[in-house]
Amino acid sequence: MRIQNSLRNMITAVMQIVVTIILRFIAQSYFIHILGLKYQGLNGLFSSIIGMLGIAELGLGTAILFNMYEYIAKRDIETIKSLLKFYQRCYQAISGFVIVFGLALMPFLHVFVNMSSINENVYVIYLLFLADSAFSYLLIYKQSILIAHQKKHLINLADLAYTIIYNLGQIALLILTHNYILILLLVLFLRLAENIMISRVADRRYPYIKDKKVQLLDKKIARRLIKQMKGQAFHVIGGFVVFGTDNMIISSFLGLTVMGLYSNYLLITNTLNSFFTSSCRKCNSECGGFINGKKW
Repeated sequence: MRIQNSLRNMITAVMQIVVTIILRFIAQSYFIHILGLKYQGLNGLFSSIIGMLGIAELGLGTAILFNMYEYIAKRDIETIKSLLKFYQRCYQAISGFVIVFGLALMPFLHVFVNMSSINENVYVIYLLFLADSAFSYLLIYKQSILIAHQKKHLINLADLAYTIIYNLGQIALLILTHNYILILLLVLFLRLAENIMISRVADRRYPYIKDKKVQLLDKKIARRLIKQMKGQAFHVIGGFVVFGTDNMIISSFLGLTVMGLYSNYLLITNTLNSFFTSSCRKCNSECGGFINGKKW
């Protein structure tokens, strides 16, 4: 069964990568042709700012998942429920952090963006990015139970459906409306729909996770989680400082057009990198590896 699950996970991961690469390039071509490089630059900038707020996660998802394997092997349902409840509460707190600090950054957006260069209200666009990030934390914790049970292919298939519908929907909206805000609303709707669908799949397969009676997480396990998160924290923060601040610096000093060009070429290099490496990361839960909970 482990081999079968690993093969399913690998095949669906490769399918997702190939489809994503093809549709991304097509959709991006339409995006730049219709809206221009400034909107592409704005997209990259706000993605970086939201990524900065996501540092608050500090590797919690990885630590929870790593610890869950042991208790699944032992069939310790009560500890699994406690871990999931702890995960849920932490992600609710993270979602609140993202909203509060994201709103606190709004008065400083003019430092990064020339407001007059964008036709739509920049603050509305930023709020939609913020909502997408904050809401995604509320249900995503249930994915860990599927990954730990080697059912990552179910998440891959949901991601594949999201990718196809989003990119085709984006192209249609670009051609019909030329409206960037409608595209962001589509992202928000599809992200919520995907997370709700995955959550319901997890509930059906493992109904015990819906139990209301859940014990507090054992203090020894909680201390171990915190220790593991501390080790992950430096990696997460360092990764953002090295790879996540480029967009904000370029946008501040060189403007959104240059930012758009940079994002366009970055898409090519990142896509090539993901093609050669993501298929391994997508199925690494089966070999005891770590999982990166962040979505594109």
